[in-house]
Amino acid sequence: MRYRAAQHLRTRADFDRSRREGFRADNGAFIMRIYPPREGTPPGQRRFGVIASRRVGNAVKRNRAKRQMREIFRLNQHCLPPECDVLIIVRSQFDQLTFDELQERYLRSAKKCRLS
Repeated sequence: MRYRAAQHLRTRADFDRSRREGFRADNGAFIMRIYPPREGTPPGQRRFGVIASRRVGNAVKRNRAKRQMREIFRLNQHCLPPECDVLIIVRSQFDQLTFDELQERYLRSAKKCRLS
């Protein structure tokens, strides 16, 4: 499945909503927040955003973290509810894990969110 431009969380309002609404799953390397989409979002669409602050590391590490998380989302969109907004907040421990370990943690977090 592709990760289309319409699936990107872009506005500050969308990112701020994650702090007020939805489900939070913390797994050490990152925090996953899943919440219902805002009004006007096309039905059946999952949207995704990543936050990697300077605490994560230099620009190379932050960009690598964002690329990895976008790829994990792209490969595993089907594990999420059909209509949702997903926000990942990357922590500094992410670079101690391999891609497969990050993907496993992502799937565990997504499973927890589906049950809620």
